[in-house]
Amino acid sequence: MSISPVNCPNTDCYWSAHGIPDKYTEARAWHLAAHRAEEHGELLTAEQVAYATRAGHTLPNCARTAAAVAAAPEPIPARWDRTVILPEHPNGDLDGQTIVCCITDDGTKRPIGLFLDDEHREALGLLLVDPNGEDEEHATLLAEVQRLKTELAQAQEDIAFTERNTLPELRRTVEHHQDGKKRWRDRAQKAEARVAELEAERHTTNEALSDAAQQLRANSDRITELEAELTKYVGKEPTIAEEMEYLSGCLNAVRDLCDATEKQATRWEHPLPVPEWVETVRAATDGVRPDDPNDNRHRILVDGKGNGWISVCSDEGTEWVVPIQPAAHVEQDVRDVADETGSLREIGRCW
Repeated sequence: MSISPVNCPNTDCYWSAHGIPDKYTEARAWHLAAHRAEEHGELLTAEQVAYATRAGHTLPNCARTAAAVAAAPEPIPARWDRTVILPEHPNGDLDGQTIVCCITDDGTKRPIGLFLDDEHREALGLLLVDPNGEDEEHATLLAEVQRLKTELAQAQEDIAFTERNTLPELRRTVEHHQDGKKRWRDRAQKAEARVAELEAERHTTNEALSDAAQQLRANSDRITELEAELTKYVGKEPTIAEEMEYLSGCLNAVRDLCDATEKQATRWEHPLPVPEWVETVRAATDGVRPDDPNDNRHRILVDGKGNGWISVCSDEGTEWVVPIQPAAHVEQDVRDVADETGSLREIGRCW
């Protein structure tokens, strides 16, 4: 946007207006016309007055249009004849006005009267009482009147300057603040939307935490239940001797069954054939199993006292075993161990 200053065409006048874009030609023309009407006494056109009225501008106090000048009555030149008739004079005005007697200065010498009310009479003051007075008080009053007129003119000029230069800036400032309010309003709306979104997320999170807490309580109850179940068994495990005694009792029951089956078959005068499974089961209870020449694992055995043994080697038909205890280092014949402990049964194999 192009913005150039508006300057007075008079070379001896340094007035200028700033901040009005070039495209606003009417506004630029009005500010220049208002300045020239106030400072240089130039008449305003009817179009300029119409624009000022439409735009809300204040007309300069001294500004007059050409039409108004044309319609105004022609002034009558006159001079004061040093006569003043006050209201209290027998020939004074009945309405209480002061009559200043004058004589026309157009060659006709006609007497005319200038009627002054109390305000104008007070303003003229001693000049009406003592037209020829040259005292110090009279001079002081005239100087004060002149000073007040000068201050009034300066104040009017300052007001006009402020209207020409400050109002556009104020409008731009107001527009800027309005734009700022709109931006803050948009930010507030976005913030409110974000708060609503976070509240929804918090609600979802609270539900998830509630479910997790319920599951945690259920797990805790299950752990308590399992710990109570575990106390039934912890510290109550049977010893190896007790387990071996239990297993020996089971094996003895199986042997007894095999013996009873064999006796039942042979008790008759003409014995019946003993079932084949009897011998197989009896051999299994003694830990006897067919040897596999390809099985190189060491046999693990348990004697009649519950002690563990492990096979280490075989030499010329003799199998040598050692106790499983850490201090074991002396090899013994499996038959000797069986004779000493009462039995020796295989329970597994290892490498």
